[in-house]
Amino acid sequence: MNQFQSDKNTKQYWYPNMGSADIIDSLDGWGLSVTHHQLVKPTSEFVLSVYCACLQRVVGLDEDSLQESAQAALSSLDEPNTVRNSGQPL
Repeated sequence: MNQFQSDKNTKQYWYPNMGSADIIDSLDGWGLSVTHHQLVKPTSEFVLSVYCACLQRVVGLDEDSLQESAQAALSSLDEPNTVRNSGQPL
C-alpha cells in the first residue's frame, strides 16, 4: 500500500476552511445577523441562536420542539431536579 492510499483512507471527513467574513456571509444568507465580535467572543445566547438556526435550516426543528423533547426526557427521570440544577445546558 502506498502513502497516497493510506492518507486517502484516513481522511474520511473534512470541514470547509472559512474565514470570519465567509461565516458571517453564510449565516446572513440564512437570515442570521452576526458580527465579527460575536464570532471571536461568543456568548452562550449567541451559540444557542446559531445552533437553533442551523437545526431549523437543516432538519426543520425549532427551539420549542427541542424544549418539549428535553422536558419530556427530564420528566421521565427519577430525579429530574438533579439534572436541571447541575449547571449543564440541555
